[in-house]
Amino acid sequence: MMTVFIERAVFIERAVFIERAVFIERAVFIERAVMIVDGVRAIWCRELQRDDISVDDDFFALGGQSVIMARIQGAFIDELGVEVPVDQMFLNPTVASISAYIESTGAAAQY
Repeated sequence: MMTVFIERAVFIERAVFIERAVFIERAVFIERAVMIVDGVRAIWCRELQRDDISVDDDFFALGGQSVIMARIQGAFIDELGVEVPVDQMFLNPTVASISAYIESTGAAAQY
């Protein structure tokens, strides 16, 4: 009977450890995603010379054009450590969508 109790206690201890590890992993993932969004938004605000950009604002509706896009691509490389191809800039014209693309590549490793 004591053996069953000890085995059950060990099982519970392992389950709690795994649950905590999963929680920490999710928290790190969320923190990293938020940091990428904040970085992308800061770059857009600076390059578009606006401070009122939300995560759902469209780059082109904000006055974005090819010269600004090229500067933003350079800033992504310099500040986020990720190269975003031009086609992805067109396919993901919001802070939220381009941030999700960057996250999906796993490239912004310093975050």
